[in-house]
Amino acid sequence: MNSKSNLTFRVVFASRESYRVLDEKQNIIHAEIAGKLRHAKGLWPAVGDWVIGIPQLGDWILIIQVCDRHSLLQRKDPGRGVEQVLAANIDILFIVTSANQDLNLNRLDRYVAMAVSGNMQPVILINKIELVSEAGQILDSVAVRFPGIDVIGISAREGWNLDCLAAYSACGETVAFVGSSGVGKSTLCNALIGTDEIETQEIRESDGRGRHTTTDRELHFTRSGGAVIDTPGIRVVGLADGVDLDSVFEDIESLAGQCRFSDCRHSSEPGCAILAALESGEIDLERWNNYVKLGRELAFERRKSNKVLAAQEKKKWAKFHMEGRERMKMKRR
Repeated sequence: MNSKSNLTFRVVFASRESYRVLDEKQNIIHAEIAGKLRHAKGLWPAVGDWVIGIPQLGDWILIIQVCDRHSLLQRKDPGRGVEQVLAANIDILFIVTSANQDLNLNRLDRYVAMAVSGNMQPVILINKIELVSEAGQILDSVAVRFPGIDVIGISAREGWNLDCLAAYSACGETVAFVGSSGVGKSTLCNALIGTDEIETQEIRESDGRGRHTTTDRELHFTRSGGAVIDTPGIRVVGLADGVDLDSVFEDIESLAGQCRFSDCRHSSEPGCAILAALESGEIDLERWNNYVKLGRELAFERRKSNKVLAAQEKKKWAKFHMEGRERMKMKRR
């Protein structure tokens, strides 16, 4: 095997063990992974990856190495309990929701956590904005929940405000779309690509739920030289172990650092900045409860491999959860 024949390619399609890669001349070539990669946990190529491969007789590529990634989109697969890599080397992550029943701020917290922890810039797209009369109010509520993150109202069906999306991939960046099935991800991809090569379907009007259209992850190119990745709909957004909630809930973490006691449990301690913020409305109670819920979820996953951490984290987040439930009861009265 001649090392001089090793070349760099970009993965543009991945489905189980089937791959297609792009060479420096923009040719798309079938590829397979070498045996050592098949047994390397977490190192299988993903769409968006740069890989080292060796051309083979018969015009196919043998992938022998995955290059270092500058960003990674991954989630915890709830069915198998393992981390699933969805795509790699993404610059902008478009988090798509629709303005109808699909809009869920707690779920958006999860997507933003995936983006920030994976070193991607999140942008929230509220699609089907033409279907609601209170569009401005919806956009304002999402913007308040996610300060510092671009929140854009769009209509894929009507073609409204789609031009602003092109600016995010104008300088060769790679963007990806994530969200539930049927929220318009494939339609938005087509708008950026400038073709209708990706099949699309509508949300069911009866219940607002989507139907899976995209079943594989694939990378496409825009006319300006950017790259676009469409992903299958995600119903359950399981957080990977490496997610850092501190970077997503910076406002909560900042306030927690202002408590009088460094070990404050945010329950009844004097000088608790969190309790004061909840009382004044500076922190939304639902946002706080979701922060606690996500923390318990991550703590559960981490406890599996660390018994000392298990006792500490279980006690911490269980207490937060109980107190959060009591606050919710009080709020409803």
